Amino acid sequence: MRLLITAISAQEGATSASLAATGAGQLRSRLGRDDAAFEVVEADPGRDLAEQIEALLAERGPSFRDPVMLYVACPALLSIDGELFLSLDPQNPTVGDALADVVAVLRDGAPGPKLVVLELADTKLGLDPTRAEVLVRAAEAATDPTTSGVELLLGARPRTADTASLPLAQAIVAELDALPSGRALTSRGLFDRLASKLRESVPCLHHARAKVSFELAPGKPGRRDSTSTMPAPRLDVLPRSVTPAPPPVIPPAPPPPALPPVLPPPPAEVSLALPRPPRTFHPPPPPADVDLTWTGESEDWGSIPRVIPLARPLAAPPGASLPPPPMTSSSSSSIGRDGPISSPISGREISPFARYTVEGELLASQGEVNGAINAFRKALSVLGPGGDPHSRAEMYVRIGELRSRHGQPEDAISDFEKALALRPGHLPALESLLQLCASERDWRGVMSAEERLIAALPSDTMRFERLIEFAARWEGEADKPARARLLFERAREMRPHDPIVREQIRRLTLKSLPPAPRE
Repeated sequence: MRLLITAISAQEGATSASLAATGAGQLRSRLGRDDAAFEVVEADPGRDLAEQIEALLAERGPSFRDPVMLYVACPALLSIDGELFLSLDPQNPTVGDALADVVAVLRDGAPGPKLVVLELADTKLGLDPTRAEVLVRAAEAATDPTTSGVELLLGARPRTADTASLPLAQAIVAELDALPSGRALTSRGLFDRLASKLRESVPCLHHARAKVSFELAPGKPGRRDSTSTMPAPRLDVLPRSVTPAPPPVIPPAPPPPALPPVLPPPPAEVSLALPRPPRTFHPPPPPADVDLTWTGESEDWGSIPRVIPLARPLAAPPGASLPPPPMTSSSSSSIGRDGPISSPISGREISPFARYTVEGELLASQGEVNGAINAFRKALSVLGPGGDPHSRAEMYVRIGELRSRHGQPEDAISDFEKALALRPGHLPALESLLQLCASERDWRGVMSAEERLIAALPSDTMRFERLIEFAARWEGEADKPARARLLFERAREMRPHDPIVREQIRRLTLKSLPPAPRE
């Protein structure tokens, strides 16, 4: 099942036929075709969006293989403290749905790939030079792609009288129509295509990657490489004007089914949900065929290492350095009893491992970091050194994520490496390790995580996109153009005729040449 949920700001006097001819109607019709194969459901703009999505996901029950996409087109609202709200009801222009609530529902109800596309209109955009950056920060704070698993594509434009014009939706339709038959198109590839085409009509265009890449068009087996270009700046506000091609005329689609009815919220109030523990998608890991041993310090960043070093060497096998904590919790949580407990849903007895996992997630959502880590360590001690490697790796990743967020980078890196020692192709551990090493500017650790992540990715499309992303970081943040050029050359091996990659290699080659001697 591939599910698309659309939420479009209501328009006075608009009929279903007139709305079908707009950019939103074209997008719904286009994504419902066979190459994208989305089941389209339209939300009611007059009811609470998060509650509607929660009811729909509970009814459909998507699995970790089922992508869920949300497209929202409406005016943007920012609270005094910088929280982003979606104003879908023109009758109440000062009331909106909290984006954080919507993302929390997606995170908990859809364990597979998730994409949120926001096409926002803002009255201050274009008048305040910092407004675009404020919108982007508010959207990223609400979605938090690295932990929620929700990928974000944001397009914002100044609010005008033409509210039916949706250039981002029309551009998405045009790119899907131009896609060769059988080719895949990821959200990152879509952003790269649109970054230069929408500079005039959508002055604020931004993409935030999640741990699992979202595919708008899955393509056919054996043809997984969609066209992708160099990543554009995070806030593309360049003044050059580009006139996009007119979108094709698509016949109106039949009205999509309505979401299940839910009780409307009290007027003039927005419900803010408490943080909920994220779920993680786990694709099958690729075979581990790399030598993960530590090598001597070498500054030759322009060559591929013969072996891939660990970000941190392990002094002992996973679990040996983690003694089991006392089995009585020091937390005041109500789940502090020893022994099995009953599930609050089914009433059946659950295992001690499940008990401590649930306790850890609950404490983490309440901000009790030490109690959550203690609970996850209890879960590890229940499994023992010979327990299920996947479950043990999951516990180490959760412990590492908590330590990473609370200023313990060395311990967090060690936890991620323990997870990878158990499951070398564990994508969430690799992504978390890469993000932490980059934030610490530990470039040896970054190189190690990058090489192992590239080897573990399941498709050439993802490898190509990540090589381009990594190369940009090595040249910009790390100031190591030799490493950047190496990654561009590896991307060229996948797509020898890509003009952007060839231009980047040529530019870096000229940059590395010594200056001409003065006469």
